Amino acid sequence: MHWRFADGGTWTTAPGVKMTAACSGYVSYAIENPDGRPIEFVFTNGSGQWDNKNGVSGQNYTATGASVVVTDNSGNYGTTAPCAV
Repeated sequence: MHWRFADGGTWTTAPGVKMTAACSGYVSYAIENPDGRPIEFVFTNGSGQWDNKNGVSGQNYTATGASVVVTDNSGNYGTTAPCAV
């Protein structure tokens, strides 16, 4: 996951940080964010393939909240974790 704080943060070094297996079909990554700042992010396989919002290059996901659950690339997300992380 390649991410930054959406209100002016610095992007992680591409291709981003490695996510870890959480439960069947899900991966996770915890971001230290005690102030609840919004984040901007995209997914990558670490080898040059990117998953942008709506499948459109250059469109990034944005989100806020303690948990962000992305289930497809529509840009919509849930806030209830599907498993213990």
